[in-house]
Amino acid sequence: SVTDQHAALGQAMVLLGKPQTPQNLVLLDVVLSIAFQRRDCHFEPNEYESIFTELSVLNRLVNVQKHMKAATCCEFLYWQREGFFPIFFDSIYATPSKADFLPYLVQALHDCRPAVLGAKHTDGVALLKKFTEFVREVIDDSIVQPLCTEVENDLRLHTHGAILGQPFSKIEKRIRDPSKFTSMPAFRFFDEWVQLSHSVEKYLDVQFYNLNALMTNDWKTYEEMRNLARERYGLQIAEGYLPGSIVDQGLDVLVITKNIQVFVAQYSYNMNEQLFVQRPAVTESKHLSTLHTRHVANSIRTHGTGIMNTTVNYVYKCLLKKLAILSQFLYDEHVKSRLLKDIKFFNTNKAKFNNQFPIQRGEKFGNDMKKLGVGEDGRSCLDQFRQLVAEIGNALGYMRMVRSGGLRSIADAAVFIPSFNEVPRLEKLVNPSLADDDEEDELTAAVRKAKLGEVESDEEDEEEDEEPGAPQSTIDSVRIVDDVVKNMNKRLAQGSDYFRMLEEGIARKLNDEEKYAHLRNFFMIIPSLCMLHVEFMIRQKEQLVKKNKEGLFTDDGFALGCVFLLSLFGVFDSYESLHWFEAVTAHFKERKAEMQAGIDERKKRELAKKKDKKKKDEDEYDEEDDDLKTMQLTLTMVDSSLREYAALDNAFASSRVFFRYHADEDDEEDEEEEED
Repeated sequence: SVTDQHAALGQAMVLLGKPQTPQNLVLLDVVLSIAFQRRDCHFEPNEYESIFTELSVLNRLVNVQKHMKAATCCEFLYWQREGFFPIFFDSIYATPSKADFLPYLVQALHDCRPAVLGAKHTDGVALLKKFTEFVREVIDDSIVQPLCTEVENDLRLHTHGAILGQPFSKIEKRIRDPSKFTSMPAFRFFDEWVQLSHSVEKYLDVQFYNLNALMTNDWKTYEEMRNLARERYGLQIAEGYLPGSIVDQGLDVLVITKNIQVFVAQYSYNMNEQLFVQRPAVTESKHLSTLHTRHVANSIRTHGTGIMNTTVNYVYKCLLKKLAILSQFLYDEHVKSRLLKDIKFFNTNKAKFNNQFPIQRGEKFGNDMKKLGVGEDGRSCLDQFRQLVAEIGNALGYMRMVRSGGLRSIADAAVFIPSFNEVPRLEKLVNPSLADDDEEDELTAAVRKAKLGEVESDEEDEEEDEEPGAPQSTIDSVRIVDDVVKNMNKRLAQGSDYFRMLEEGIARKLNDEEKYAHLRNFFMIIPSLCMLHVEFMIRQKEQLVKKNKEGLFTDDGFALGCVFLLSLFGVFDSYESLHWFEAVTAHFKERKAEMQAGIDERKKRELAKKKDKKKKDEDEYDEEDDDLKTMQLTLTMVDSSLREYAALDNAFASSRVFFRYHADEDDEEDEEEEED
């Protein structure tokens, strides 16, 4: 027994010299029990009790981490999440000096993870995901969102105080310091890292960009707020990079599109100059607003090309509303019966009038319409109908201007491309294997060889190794560039035929021939509308030369609207059978010749009387003088009317070009019939 005790004590000394682990302590307890807890032990209890006391202390030291983990386990918080979590985070946000406690609180919530993943009644991963989302939501509601709002309000108050030069007297001295949260380093949040400053930066980025986009004039204010956020809170807020306006920015297309109904009524269109001019009657300002192609290009550059599709949709809705009013007017019995009567009269007496619609019938129709009454502004219903047709033409002219502005913006962007005809396909430069599938042009081959350092030698080509391929990401990027250049080239060369799109879209609404048969009578009302339009333009141009008077110098929307409606209703051939402009031109030329002959005869009389030196009676002289002035004034009016009809005829011919695709389709059908 003495030998066993001696050996056990020796083994205990060896174990004490090793690192103390739970396994080592178990062995130490065993050998000490062999040495001191025997019946034939030679040691007294008071001699070895202190050894077992020290052994228990050593055991606690070895297992201190295990005991500490068990003592600080916060797994129970999972069952009190609705009650405790908001209170914990609200308490931290209320005292910014405790901001450093937030990472430790989140780490305490990590203790719930093993228990959640060990759930038996449901999927542990899905349950952990819901728990993580709940904690994230509580942090957002209790800390992130209040912090974002507080920082934004602080920046706005101090920035406006600095800009206005009048600091807000109601602002008390700042007690809270939100920078404690924004200066915190990133901390672990379950399977991700969270940094509060990034959340605040993202929020301010969105707010500053959206508000600055609405009020572009406030760009300097938001720039000051960015600098202040960097200085006070260490936040790196991204630049808005909004396209700047120019001095000649002009009207905003987006605003016009939203108010297209008002725009087409308050502006007049000039087809040759691609210009809209504000009507003087609708403004009290000394200056008139204008809309040109460059203004549209500037707006597209500011808002992007997406507004072009939006414009098409708004113009389409505007045309539908205008056409509903037009259809109602043509369906009226007074108008419909008069038009049918004129159609029947012309078809019956066509040969008598040399296939030309008599101008007297157009004047009679206008007089009959005046008998139906006038509006509050003193205009007849036919004059209001003429204005409606002009508004339809203005909407189409606006659509044409947007198309031209889009082409101009593309042309402005195309200046960065040397030449569309000489740009090689960039994808072949980074991926030479495409040359085998597709025939490579000479320019692309030359550029690729120059880029890769190839030597035009048969011997060196044979010895040269295969060219290394570019990464797939580079090939994809280059392919996108090729598509952009190709799309720009296509749009710059052809553009989009918006007129055809609008006509086809509206024609589908009018496919019921019986319901909309009255619209086919529209061609017969054109002569009366033209007469009203010419009278209107003569009055407007006369007012331009008078002081303190209002007037217009152009209104090509009327011609464009007439041609569009004739094309839409499919009655252009019927209108051309009237030979209206030939008839009215011949009529005014005949009147002009008569007036000129009368004036020449009066002048010859005066010369003859002067040569005879006869004394004229005073009354006779005044009467002849008044007649001469009247004839000269009439000649001036006839000449003005003749010029206006010639301009209107040219406007009709120019507008017809926009709808030439109907003629092209007819030509193709004729060629197919001939081939058959």
